[in-house]
Amino acid sequence: MPAAFIELTALPLTPNGKVDRAALAALPAIPSSTRPAPTGAPANSAEATICRLYAELLGVDAVGVNDDFFRAGGHSLLATRLVARLRVVLKLEVPLRLVFESPTPRGLAAALVASQARADPQRHRTILHSPSRRARAVDDAVPLSAMQQRLWFLERLQPGTPAYHLHWLLRVQGPLDRAALQAAVDALVARHEVLRTAFTERAGVPGQVIAPQARVPIELMKGADAATIRELIARPFNLAVAPLLRVTVLENGPRDHRLLIVMHHLVADGWSFSVLSRELAAVYNAVRHDRPVNLPRLPLQYADYAFWQQAAIDNGSLTRQVDFWRNTLADAPPWLKLSAGSGADGPAAIADSHGAWLERLVPAATVAALRELAGDSGCTLFMVLLAGFKAVLGRLAGTSDVLVGTPVAGRSHSELEDLIGFFVNTLVLRTDLNGEPTFRQLLGRVRQTTLQAFEHADVPFEKLVEVLQPRRSLAHSPLVQVLFALHNQPQQPLELDGLLITPENVASDAVKFDLNLHAAEEGATLRLALAWRTGLYSAKAANSLLDHYVGLLQRLVATPDAALSALLAPVPAARGQ
Repeated sequence: MPAAFIELTALPLTPNGKVDRAALAALPAIPSSTRPAPTGAPANSAEATICRLYAELLGVDAVGVNDDFFRAGGHSLLATRLVARLRVVLKLEVPLRLVFESPTPRGLAAALVASQARADPQRHRTILHSPSRRARAVDDAVPLSAMQQRLWFLERLQPGTPAYHLHWLLRVQGPLDRAALQAAVDALVARHEVLRTAFTERAGVPGQVIAPQARVPIELMKGADAATIRELIARPFNLAVAPLLRVTVLENGPRDHRLLIVMHHLVADGWSFSVLSRELAAVYNAVRHDRPVNLPRLPLQYADYAFWQQAAIDNGSLTRQVDFWRNTLADAPPWLKLSAGSGADGPAAIADSHGAWLERLVPAATVAALRELAGDSGCTLFMVLLAGFKAVLGRLAGTSDVLVGTPVAGRSHSELEDLIGFFVNTLVLRTDLNGEPTFRQLLGRVRQTTLQAFEHADVPFEKLVEVLQPRRSLAHSPLVQVLFALHNQPQQPLELDGLLITPENVASDAVKFDLNLHAAEEGATLRLALAWRTGLYSAKAANSLLDHYVGLLQRLVATPDAALSALLAPVPAARGQ
């Protein structure tokens, strides 16, 4: 019997009239009606509140007081959002660690009571007050956020680089109403200041310039092949001219289009696409049916966040968090690189963004076993995957001190969840592989490192670079050269009335780090995508890395208590090849 049913108005078709199986596979899964019944009723208001918040975040009707947040589908990002909502509803600062240590509503409610009774202010990170709307005149200077500052600097090094162009490509089947789509785009540009923002220098200091009005005319093109779409994505933005947003409709036929949305990373991140999707659909559908548009007022704008972040940096609110990172990253190796023989003669004087990609699919049985291991160990799938990746990197790089960067949403306050903007931060996760640990022991180390990092995640990566002053090289990014990301940010499909819409992928040759491993759930399987700088590594080295990694994942689920040295595959004499 199928685990879930998805109702469609029509089957997606290829241009040849056949069923588009790839489009069917990309459809979002619907939670199964066979989900276990909630276990236990709340005994007090705190338990009831936590049950309600669990259900909202997990997308289910109800949660019992004995239901485990992570076994029910929760992960680190959802746990961070839970903490933000508990802060608002219960007026308490809830350490993320408590959610992992007490993952049921009953356990968490009891842990919160005990935590308040201890009242140990030194145990947890400095509390940052929530950002709020700031009164400002039209000509007020608006600072860049810390994340924007680094991107501005990188743009100056490589003007027009497409490495920081975010894109979204959708196939749209049915009668697309272009006038309603234009009205929706206009409404979003008017609603979000960041979509009317340009970036210029005043007396040598970069800042945001917000236009009171702006418009993004939708471009119409008659069809386009993959090469043309890549050219549209890579087309440079003029940062001094707003908006840094392009919308193109590619017409394949009267009822078959592709919608391409491109934004510069300075004004958006991956989460932003879900906000854009939800609001674009709300306006489009309202215009189509001649209904009033009913979007809630935004609590603040991105410029308010930039002022708030700058104030936190300037007034010392982040001092304790900065001290944590200074101690954690003391004497860290300046860079991590697969050993000589990786297929390149050596790094270029300046690292460019040119790269290539490889993919692997981790089978469903292995993914299920990885989840089970995570649940048994009080961890998340992210932690298990990261531990395995670090083990392989340590082996191939010949080091026991492994630093990997990971992106976090940077929206630790609920007021930021409905904004379009660049909030994502990069955390540096350092792990010691010494001592011949078993995989389960390594997982415990990674769990500890990850939770500590998440509790000190308000410090922008750019601030860490400024404070720690690591060895710099134009050929490598500072602090971390390897990125690992499990993509579990909110996914809001674009739902336009009368249209069948499916996402499509476009291969890109732009990369941000020397090695970039992306993981995304695809049904019951897990798709891995490895990107690498082609000036540093060969395709052979990248294939070897992925082979080692997938092989380790398949072995460790059977024997997680075996030593890493027994689980890791032997490395040829020319490591990296």
